[in-house]
Parts: sequence; C-alpha cells; structure tokens
Amino acid sequence: MQAKNIHIAGINFQRGAKEILEGLAEGSELELKPEPENHYDSNAVQVLSGGVLVGYVPRDWSEKVAGQIQSGLAVAAELRSSKKTMRLFFEEAGDDTTG
Repeated sequence: MQAKNIHIAGINFQRGAKEILEGLAEGSELELKPEPENHYDSNAVQVLSGGVLVGYVPRDWSEKVAGQIQSGLAVAAELRSSKKTMRLFFEEAGDDTTG
C-alpha cells in the first residue's frame, strides 16, 4: 500500500463541512465515492463523513483515485490533524497485500 497526504478540495463550498471536519478526531475514516456525472470533472471523487459530502479529492488526484476505485483496487482515506488534509492509502497494480 502506498500513502499520500493531500488536501481536501472544496471544503468552503460544502455547507457545514468545516464544522464536521473540526468535530472529527485525527485518523477518522473518510468515505470516497466517485461522481462520474460531475459537470466539471468526470473523474471527480467525493469525500464524505458519515454520508455527508465534505469536499472532493483534488483534480490532480481524482483520475488516479477514481480509476483505483473503479478497478476494484484498495483505496481508503483518513483525516489528518490539519482538518483540511487527508491521508490516502492506495494499492498499486501488482501490489501483494497478502504479506
């Protein structure tokens, strides 16, 4: 598994997102959901907490993350201490995750 810290895009455009993120502990799991019908980016990936949209995977990472999810490769996200960043964990093709 590879890991990368990235910012959560669009927090300021989601009602209540800042408050939701501020209420979460570092390391809280975030949900990732592709949004192929997005008018601005067909590779858009929503970042959710408890089913509530709090932002998006940044455009420079959305194609990779959406592709991972659609290919069935492991991808997960957790909140980082800044409350505006997340840590993405993703499996590269060919990774042996069985140890």
